Amino acid sequence: MKTRAARAALWIALIATTAVDFGCKAEDAQKVQQALGVAQQVTQMATSLQRGGNQTGPAAPLNTFNGNGSALTNGSPTLTRDDQTAANGANRNGPAAPDTSGGTTTSAKGKQIADVAGTYVNRDFQYDPATNGGRKGCAQVVSTILQEAGAMSGVRLGVLDVLSDLRGRGWGDVQPPPWADGDVVTWATYDRDGDGSIDPDTHIGIVRIIDGVPYAVNNSSSQRMPVQRELASLPWRTSHVLRQS
Repeated sequence: MKTRAARAALWIALIATTAVDFGCKAEDAQKVQQALGVAQQVTQMATSLQRGGNQTGPAAPLNTFNGNGSALTNGSPTLTRDDQTAANGANRNGPAAPDTSGGTTTSAKGKQIADVAGTYVNRDFQYDPATNGGRKGCAQVVSTILQEAGAMSGVRLGVLDVLSDLRGRGWGDVQPPPWADGDVVTWATYDRDGDGSIDPDTHIGIVRIIDGVPYAVNNSSSQRMPVQRELASLPWRTSHVLRQS
C-alpha cells in the first residue's frame, strides 16, 4: 500500500510540474485545457492505485506532454493533425506539405546563394526565347542565381542540365529535414514525355531560410517572374534535393 501511495504521489508531482510548464508556454486556452485534462486523468489513476486499482482490467493509456507541447502517448511522441500542419509551417487548409519539422541549417556558401536568390524575388527577369516567354523559365532563373553566387559557370535552360552540372561540381543529394540555405530542390509537376504520368525533376527552385522557416525561390509560369513561397505550402512532390558540399 505504501508503494502504491508513493507511486501515486510521484505521478501527481510529475504531472503537476508538466502541466504548469505547458500552461506557461501555451498561447491559447484550448492547449491549457488539454494539459488540465491530462492532470485529471493521472489524478484518477493515482486514486485507483491508492484504493488497490483495477485488478482485472488493463491500465488505461496515459497521455502526457513533453517540454515543447507535443503529446506523448504511452511515452511515444505524437502530433495531432493541426500540430503537424503547424510544424510544417503550412496553411491548415493548404495541400499536403513536405516535412519541414526537422529544423534548418546553413553554411557560408549556402547563405550566399540564398541571399542572391532573395534579390530576384518579384523582380523583372529577362527570359531566354527558348523558355516560351518564361513559362518554362525555372532552370534559367535558378542557374542565373547560382552563377551570380559563384556556384555555376553558366546558365542552363533545362532542369536536368542544372542537376548534372551541380553534381559534376561535387554537390550531393540529401534528404531533408533539416533544410539548408542554398539547397537546390526539384519537384514533379507535369508530364514531360507525354506518357500520361507526372515526371520527376520538372521544376526547380532554391531554398532560402527566413527566421528558421524554409522558403523556395522559384519561377512562376503565370506571373512570369521569380517568386518566393513557403516550402511547406507547395503542392508538388519533391524529386531531389542537392546541397553544396
